[in-house]
Parts: sequence; structure tokens; C-alpha cells
Amino acid sequence: MNYSIIMSVYNEPLNYVRDSVESILNQTLTDFEFIIVIDNPSRGDLKQFLTEYSVVDNRIKILLNEENIGLASSLNKAVKISKGEYIFRMDADDISYPSRFDKQIRFMEENSLDFSATLIELIDQKGNLVYKQRESNKIYLTNDIRKMLLNRSILAHPTWCVKKKVFDKLMGYRDLVPVEDYDFAIRGALADFKIGLLNKVLLQYRLNENGISQTNKFKQYIYSAILQDFYKEKSYIDITKITNYFQEYVIKKRYTQQELSKYFELKSTPSITIRKLYICLYLYFKSPLVRRLLINDINILVLKLFGGEKQSD
Repeated sequence: MNYSIIMSVYNEPLNYVRDSVESILNQTLTDFEFIIVIDNPSRGDLKQFLTEYSVVDNRIKILLNEENIGLASSLNKAVKISKGEYIFRMDADDISYPSRFDKQIRFMEENSLDFSATLIELIDQKGNLVYKQRESNKIYLTNDIRKMLLNRSILAHPTWCVKKKVFDKLMGYRDLVPVEDYDFAIRGALADFKIGLLNKVLLQYRLNENGISQTNKFKQYIYSAILQDFYKEKSYIDITKITNYFQEYVIKKRYTQQELSKYFELKSTPSITIRKLYICLYLYFKSPLVRRLLINDINILVLKLFGGEKQSD
């Protein structure tokens, strides 16, 4: 068996989990094991629901945590017992396109990759399309990905397909909430693994109606900035020290949560107006954090426009 799918389930509604599981079981590539970790032992309904699936389809393996251990540890637990050479990620409220695995494996084999991701489309709680990333006939390979990772996490975590040897070399995810995936991708790049982005939408990513809180969003962006700074120096931070370093870093860089809120308010305005350009310029010169994020946005745009390799359809 060459393929393993790993998924952690916590508090997702049963109908979301059903849609997610069905999207995996209905893949055009069928020879795989599907390891599902239940990270909420109080969810008896979830255990019963998934157990019934595993009785009908022996590709499904259920692991029940005795207590909540978090996403990183749950995924590491699944990786540890996995038998596949390739490990696909999946989230319990997302939906994979039926041809996702086939196309991703072909992409990796054709380009000798160790690690790949795809584009996504965003859906709301009812499954309605909210936004779809723009597809093209370009692919982005290791050199482009390394440059992009200096600016942002550009590899959507639920779309990953990673060779098991990468997990073994990196010793799995580190418990760095909420940037476990970005941290893993950066360490993969530093370890010289070959990484690629397939510019095709192959997963529907469901938006959380509660969203991430402003405090957690600020933490996510500051942790990302810290990872980027270490990455530029070709190293990564000791995660046992990052909490203390966080406060020191924010003060030193003069980053504030209010600035981040203004940045997202700016990005949420779809049209380009004189007022928006004025606010953009004002924040660029006034706010160190917004200036950094805007520069990152521009860098990513330039890399996408002028980087990549064109592929024939």
C-alpha cells in the first residue's frame, strides 16, 4: 500500500465529517488506508458514526485519544502507524475533489517531488462557493516555493501530500499552535526536500462561521513573522522559547493587534478606490506590521507572475 490519508476530528458536525469522509472514499485512486484520529473522547456520536464506516470499508482505521492532545500530536500519531510512502492530509470539514489523489500523485512523480499542495476554493457552512483561487497552467517548484515561504504560508495544509520520509526526517509536526503547518513547510524547505504547488483547485475548504479570534489571528501572524525571520537565517526557533520571545519580538518590532485589524479591513474591501489607496499608503508608512504584510503580498504577486513553469494541458 503506497498511500495513507490522515485526518484529525475534534468538534466538527457529523454532516461535515460525512461529506469529508465520503469525498475520500470516492476518490478515483482507491488503494489507500484512511487513518482518522478522534481527538475528543467525549464525542460518543462521532466514535459510533466513524466506527460504522470502518465496518463497511476496511480502509478506514480509527484511533481514539484518551484526552484532547491537539492537531499536531494527533497527526503525528496517525503518521506513526501509517504504511504508505505518500501521506495525504485532510480536514474533517473539507471536501476533496474525486480526482485529487490521482492528479497530485501524478504531479509529484512527474516532477520528482517529496511534498506537494494544491489550490483551494472556499465554501460556507451550507457548501456555497465563496471564493475560488485562480487556476493556471503554471506549476511552482522548489526554488519558487522557497522564496514564497519567506513571505507567507502558501501551501494550504488540507491539500498536502507528503512522502513519509519527510515526516521521518523532520520528526513530524512540532506543537506550535496555530502555525504547525507553516513551521513544518519551512523545516522541509531548510532540509532541501523538493516541494511543489499544483495550480489546480482540488479541495473545498469550509470556512468556520466563528472564525479565528482577533487575538489568535495576531498570534498566528506574529509567529509566522518569527518563523520567516529565522528562515531567512536558514534556521528555526526552539519552540520551548517562542512564548517568551513573542512578547519581546512584538515590542521590538512595534507590532500591534489594531494594525493587523486595519490590514484585514483594507484587504476585505474588494474595489480599488482613491480612499483605499490613501489608507494603504498611510498604513504603509505608519504601521511596521502592515508595511511588512503589504511587502509580503507584493513579493508573492511578483513571484507568481514571473516565476513558475508553464505546463501543457
